[in-house]
Amino acid sequence: MNKVKLGLSMLVFLTVLTMVSGVLAGQEVKVFVDNEEINFPDQNPYIDQNNRTQVPVRFVSQALGGYVEWHSDSQEIEIKLGDDRLILEVGIQNYSLNGQALDMDTAPLITNQGRTMVPLRFVSEGLGAQVNWVEEENSVYISQRENNHQIEDLEQAEVTATTLNVRTGPGLNHAPIHQVHANETYPVLEEVSYEYDNTHHEWMKINLPEHNEVGWVSRDFVRLADDNDGVTEDTNKQEGHEGSPLQGFKIVIDPGHGGTDPGAVGPTGLTEKEVALDVSLRARDLLEDLGAETYLTRYSDIDVTLYDRINLANQINADIFISVHANAALNRSAQGTETYYSSQRSLYDYNLANSLQTALVNKLGTIDRGTLDRSFYVLRHGNMPSALVELAFVSNYWEESLLKDNYFRQNAAQAITDGVYNYFKSISQSY
Repeated sequence: MNKVKLGLSMLVFLTVLTMVSGVLAGQEVKVFVDNEEINFPDQNPYIDQNNRTQVPVRFVSQALGGYVEWHSDSQEIEIKLGDDRLILEVGIQNYSLNGQALDMDTAPLITNQGRTMVPLRFVSEGLGAQVNWVEEENSVYISQRENNHQIEDLEQAEVTATTLNVRTGPGLNHAPIHQVHANETYPVLEEVSYEYDNTHHEWMKINLPEHNEVGWVSRDFVRLADDNDGVTEDTNKQEGHEGSPLQGFKIVIDPGHGGTDPGAVGPTGLTEKEVALDVSLRARDLLEDLGAETYLTRYSDIDVTLYDRINLANQINADIFISVHANAALNRSAQGTETYYSSQRSLYDYNLANSLQTALVNKLGTIDRGTLDRSFYVLRHGNMPSALVELAFVSNYWEESLLKDNYFRQNAAQAITDGVYNYFKSISQSY
């Protein structure tokens, strides 16, 4: 972003902030991107005590065409769009724009719903958008920044998979935001390749004109016009889901332990409650992307009784209940993944648990310890199919290191999502 453009953006925002100053702190506002209102499922934007509009970073950034990464170890939010990179840290009143340190008077924060809120001014400024405040509507209107690429001059990528997920970043650990289909073509903005886990990965960033967004697709499922060896032999191969059966289903995810109950503690101090909450929040986002109405029994580090956990699911008439845990044993060599159900319930409970276990073992590459019958309280007292997953052993030195890793946690969340998807898909096919 050049200095002239940044200066103009600053001038626009200073004007907007002057107009906003008359609005009461805490009042909810509406946010529009290119005249389309953004839907915030569980945390609305609001104006804080400093007269700054706070918004859930994930939804606004994606609407602007960027993608977001959350770094739990450093409590940093990283937003990328093209060559621009914006980094904010929870609780810190300064941020970085393309490596340049800048000050602000309102710090990002995390709400009780587990959403990371950031000042709209700084997200939009970093992404080069234009912002206008309409006081009589109590609304913010954001205009997309101009695309610096001439679309007609860009190389075109043709989709070879039947259905392909478009993700917020280059990798399966990034959330899907759209789907594209066989024989469709899209302009290529960028290509990246990297090595991970002894495997070579290639991804392309494509422009989605109909959505005014950009996103990433796997290079394995597209071909360029000048490809002589493009992927053509298996057009039914898919990176993502063909269509979601999750629309309208209510799912409760229960992050185990919390508050004064740390759960199991690893050799170097990693707590089960921390892992359970982080993976659950990630799974919540992925399930919402597939249309599910998703609830958590806790969104922060608080105490929740076993009764309150399953009672929430009963009260909202949830379709399934999943409790997320990390395992432990006195024998530190114990390792692997296992999932529990109660045989006192229906066959659906076993099917849900088995679907989750299969997806977790396949995705994480851990030892398969099986789908096991246990009479846990939360598995017996729900009015819906219920399962409890033990991702890995926090008591094992190696698996504790895995549970600390953001990539492993994202894969665990993706595996839970895959297991839920496959469970509901199997049910829909049985009718």
